[in-house]
This record gives sequence, C-alpha cells and structure tokens, in this order.
Amino acid sequence: MMLTVPLSQRRGQVTAMKNSKLLLIIGAAVVLVIAAAVSVMSVQSVRKGGILFSMNAKLRNTIEIPLSQVESLSVSYGSKNLKIYVWQEDEIVVKEYLNSGSGDALATKTIENGKAVITGGQTKWGFNLLWGGLGEKIEIYIPESGLTSLELETGSGNIAVQEEFAFTGDNVSVQAGSGNINWGCTKAASISLKAGSGNIRVQDLIGEQVSVSTNSGNISVKNISGSIYAKAGSGNITLEKISGQCEAETGSGNLKVEAKQVTGDISLVSGSGNQRLELPEGLSFELTVKTGSGNINTDYDSALSYNKKGNEATGQVGNAPASKIYLKAGSGNVSVRGEK
Repeated sequence: MMLTVPLSQRRGQVTAMKNSKLLLIIGAAVVLVIAAAVSVMSVQSVRKGGILFSMNAKLRNTIEIPLSQVESLSVSYGSKNLKIYVWQEDEIVVKEYLNSGSGDALATKTIENGKAVITGGQTKWGFNLLWGGLGEKIEIYIPESGLTSLELETGSGNIAVQEEFAFTGDNVSVQAGSGNINWGCTKAASISLKAGSGNIRVQDLIGEQVSVSTNSGNISVKNISGSIYAKAGSGNITLEKISGQCEAETGSGNLKVEAKQVTGDISLVSGSGNQRLELPEGLSFELTVKTGSGNINTDYDSALSYNKKGNEATGQVGNAPASKIYLKAGSGNVSVRGEK
C-alpha cells in the first residue's frame, strides 16, 4: 500500500529546504566578506610598513624618573607583557615597545607625595592587536634598593623578572589578570603575587608575609622564608625548601611541601588531589591528618592513633611540640615523611 504525503506537509518540507539553503548562502557570504576585509587590511598593513603574522612593535616611548624624586612605584597596564630589570642606576626607566606611537597609546606618568604612578595607554582593538599586538612589551628598569614599595599590574599579559634580578624593599605587589608570573630574588616585609588565570613560578624570597595565589594555574615555589600562604583554585602547588610557617590550599590539584625549617604551624588543605609533606629531622609537633577517600602514609605511625576507617590520624611527635601540623584531603592520598 502506497502512503501519500499530504500536500501541506510537502509544501512545508520544500520551504524548510529552501530556508536551509538560504542560510548556507548567507553564511558563505559572511565568510567571504570577512576574508576580503582581512585581505584588504593585510595589504594596508604591509603598505604602512607592517608584516602580516609578524610582531611589529617598536620603542615608542621612554619614561625616566630620578630615584631622588620618589619612594614608591606603581605600574599598571591593561594588556601588556611586563619585563622587570634591576640595575645600578639611581633612576627608574620604563620603555614601551608598541605598535602605535599615537598619544593615547602611550603611558601617562604622575608623581605625588613621593609615589610615581605609570598608567598604560589605550589598547587598539582590531587587526593590529590580533597580529602585531602580540609583539608589544614593557621593559621596566628599577634600582636594586631605594624604593620602599613596588606595585606591578597587567590585565592580560605575563610579568617576569630578568636575569640577575635582586630587589629589596618594604612591600612588593605583583598581579596579572590572565598571564603567568615568574618572580624571584626579593626581600621585603610583604610580598604578594597573584594571577587570575596563569602559572606562578617563584624562587629566592624572604618576607615576613608572603602570599602566592592563582585562580586557575600551578604554583611552584623554591627557597622561600617567612609566613607563607599559597592558594590555587584549580592547580598543583609545589613548595620546595621553605623555612617558616605555611598555609596552602588547592581546590583541585596535588600539594607537595618540602620544609627545610619549621618555625610555626603548617596547614595543607586540598579538595581533590594527593598531598605530600616532607619535614626536617628532629622536629617536635602535633599532627592531624584527614582524608575523605584515600590512604594515609606516614613515618610517624608509632606516635599516631587512627580511627576505625583509617582515614583520620592524630598524635604527638617528640616532646614539647612547638608546631601544629594539619593536613586534610577531600579525595586523595596523604603522605607525611621525615628527613632520613
């Protein structure tokens, strides 16, 4: 028996097919228009001295500030890579390597009450930003000492110290909205390194208060002394050769801490991930270890009491413990080792 499709239904099918073809034609036309526009912009860029898919940034501006005029420095850019140098000159120098030399693209400088504030200019959106904009960078030269406060910030870009960097001050604050931070060789009362989404690598820091945090990225720290706070929303945290007291937390990631010297409490908390803590020889401490789903392994089992499930352990190691050590993993294994 042959089935007959109603006329109204056949007309609907034909209309749907026509609409689909029309949408395809419109989509293809849009792609062609965009391609043509990019081609025209490419030709214009080349005629103006630019090169497609190349970095065309040049030294457009230099800011010089004698150290005798300021005690603190604040540098803020919306979207630039910041490269930090220390030198022996008694002045601050900022060099802007930009694609545009127009006035609104250059940074502004103000000095008030001993504080120099440098604010980056406007970013040009469009073709130049997508290609040549990648080559833009800011070089910042600062004296090794003499500044009490140093503040650096970029919205989207990396912040990195260069070779032989060594800075001494009271307060250091480094912040990248979306980008990596590579920092080191700093001595200050307060040190804060913060990335919105990016990795942080740090070494050779001495500070009374040291804070290192990123919302999404890994944290790697080596040779650091003071009261240390490290937090990653999602990422691994590795702290090597630390001296002082420590608090570290990650939402999802592994935690590894190697303590060279412990002068205060240690607290490690992870949502999902493994933890490993290495302690120096001869340390006396109170230990509490908890894990939601995972194993507990320590070199101090003889001094610990476990619950029935084996996922919680508490005890005292040594006489007159001066430190409290707390480890908690939502889901993951926890390991506590002593130096052999």
